[in-house]
Amino acid sequence: MVGNRLRVFKDPESETAIIRVQRSVAKMLSQMLPFIKEHRKRSILLQTLHVTGTLRACQKFRLKYERRCLLSLLKSSQSEAERKVIQESLMRCATTPEEDSDIEVDE
Repeated sequence: MVGNRLRVFKDPESETAIIRVQRSVAKMLSQMLPFIKEHRKRSILLQTLHVTGTLRACQKFRLKYERRCLLSLLKSSQSEAERKVIQESLMRCATTPEEDSDIEVDE
């Protein structure tokens, strides 16, 4: 399908990934992702959160998305310990895409 044009950028901390493919197969890939249920004998759920033309724009979206999720968790947190952990995660999310060095490439 995609050949050697597929690249996966994984963030192990947030368990999200950016999949980079040629524009011509992007729609087909996003339609296929919901049907993938297992990876390396581990149950997974894949969702398309955003489709964009550049890796940088995708990284920016990922950071905004993670901040929104963390803010939602912060509002619903029950204890002070939970709030502290979420606030620390929010501070780590405040980096710009250029500073995001935790993303590893899986070829």
